[in-house]
Amino acid sequence: MKNQNYFDKTKEYDNEIIDLITKLRIACNRNKIPMFASICIKNDENGSFYKNEMVGTASAGIKLTEDKIIKYVNVLNGFDTVPKRDDSFDNYEEVQL
Repeated sequence: MKNQNYFDKTKEYDNEIIDLITKLRIACNRNKIPMFASICIKNDENGSFYKNEMVGTASAGIKLTEDKIIKYVNVLNGFDTVPKRDDSFDNYEEVQL
């Protein structure tokens, strides 16, 4: 029995989506709008496969106050996410278990 979560949308991506994503990237680049898009095109027993496009802040000559795009790209490149530390509580020695 085939796993219902497995799919291969490579042809659909090539036939319908790649042109749209390319137009989006070109328009964002022309207008200096940073962007990041990640599209899962295939999922099977070997893994999930993505197509990614971006206009980064460096190429757009922009310094964002909070650059989440670079964080997305870091995850894409294998970095693990770590929740923000709660600095409102700093005396762990007083905790009674």
